Amino acid sequence: MFSETSRSNKAHSVANSAIKQLGGIDILVNNAGGPGDRLFWEETQIRAWTESYERNVLAAVRLINHLLPSMRQSGWGRIVNVSSVAGVMPQPTGPDYGASKAAINNLSLSLTKALGASGVTVNTVSPGMILTPKLEKVLRQMATTNGWVASGASWEEIERVFLKVSQVPLGRIGRVEEVAHAVVFLCSSLASYITGADLRIDGGVVPAL
Repeated sequence: MFSETSRSNKAHSVANSAIKQLGGIDILVNNAGGPGDRLFWEETQIRAWTESYERNVLAAVRLINHLLPSMRQSGWGRIVNVSSVAGVMPQPTGPDYGASKAAINNLSLSLTKALGASGVTVNTVSPGMILTPKLEKVLRQMATTNGWVASGASWEEIERVFLKVSQVPLGRIGRVEEVAHAVVFLCSSLASYITGADLRIDGGVVPAL
């Protein structure tokens, strides 16, 4: 296990390397992280909880702490924390992941209030089901195992069959570039009056008024 000093040093090394190459950092997108084994409650060990929190929360906090002072000093900055719909709509499996993403939502709001009129905005984006190589592998295996499609079926067929049993109002799985577009928007001048928001890119999965 790495010590906190070691983890902090690694985060500082990443940040300093970026600063050296770019001349400064005024936009921080915390996109590192991800779920663990997505086990049921009884199967999720304490170590999984601590590792999930380390991976999805503390890694972001260390980079924020390192880069925020220069943003404050310049009077301009953008911080976008990538969360998940699991942060507001947790599932019976992977409780550690959902809880860690809820923490990201909470700390983002806290930071928004702490920054006030500093010129630095903080927002989150919460993707739903987004097509990545890992997701395609999982859904392909699920569809084949359950006999929904024949072995070697095209992705389009797997997606079509899977959506029949899922609850995505838009009727499709999202794409990575759609999440990227939302992040770019929040970092742009078009979003200069937006802070403390959670922008869900989920095809309408999470119901909200």
